[in-house]
Amino acid sequence: YGAALMGKTYKPDVLSKKRYKNEGQSQMYYAEGVIETPIISKETYQLAQLEFKRKADLIKNEGFGSSRLTTVSGCFYRKIKCGCCGNYYVRNIQHTKPGINEVYYTCGTRRKDASKCAQGGIKESVLKEAFVDCLNKLAINVDEIKSVVKLAIQEVVVTDPNEVLDEFDKQIDILQKQMAVLSKRKNEKYISDEQYAVEGDKIAVAIEKVKEDKVNYEFASIQQRKDNIRFNEIVEIIDSLHPEKEFNEKIFNSLVESILINEKYKITFNLAIGISVTIDKTPKKGMYRHKL
Repeated sequence: YGAALMGKTYKPDVLSKKRYKNEGQSQMYYAEGVIETPIISKETYQLAQLEFKRKADLIKNEGFGSSRLTTVSGCFYRKIKCGCCGNYYVRNIQHTKPGINEVYYTCGTRRKDASKCAQGGIKESVLKEAFVDCLNKLAINVDEIKSVVKLAIQEVVVTDPNEVLDEFDKQIDILQKQMAVLSKRKNEKYISDEQYAVEGDKIAVAIEKVKEDKVNYEFASIQQRKDNIRFNEIVEIIDSLHPEKEFNEKIFNSLVESILINEKYKITFNLAIGISVTIDKTPKKGMYRHKL
């Protein structure tokens, strides 16, 4: 986005033709605005970093392999949790008839070892039916839902990040000036090399801490803006809420935070507006379903 880290390589002397990777032998500089026409915007770069961090956290904390993160499709991905063991459901395809495939979801624990979780699988079509039932249930109580949404919006504090970011920049500027003064005192022999090293390390650590805080704040600001956009989408959905007959993926993605399944067919939709709706899709007696 127009920024660059300068000094990533170095030459040990002016006669050397080969450059080496800088691992502390020479000073590096971070400069912004060095490219006149950036390839991407700063906000796009930050959103990408946020997504990289989210996926890295999944791999580290929840044991998701990288292939799982790049090959999964479907709006239900990472939204369905097992009420029995707490693991996520995974997407599968069942060949029911020649040329006909049925998508269904099974508990990740049960898929690896059926003895560790008793929760059976559920068809995607049943999940979609349940969400349509959930929407129709909301439509009946639309006035009550609107009041809940208004309260949720009031709790979202909208702040201008520029003022806070400017304050971070001021702190960095002050610390860099302190480093320049320290360097000048060393060059003029007012302090020893040892004193310079100790004091310089303290200032360098402080600069890195402020930079890290700035990046974290920028990530939080981006997430806040995304939340505000989503809340506006939810308000539009609630305002136009009416009984549905078919599954609407756009409404599902906007409204549903997560899904909890208990006793195979008791499906609880945890919505972004702060309420939960449970739909029981247990087959009526005599109805036939494939064993999953």
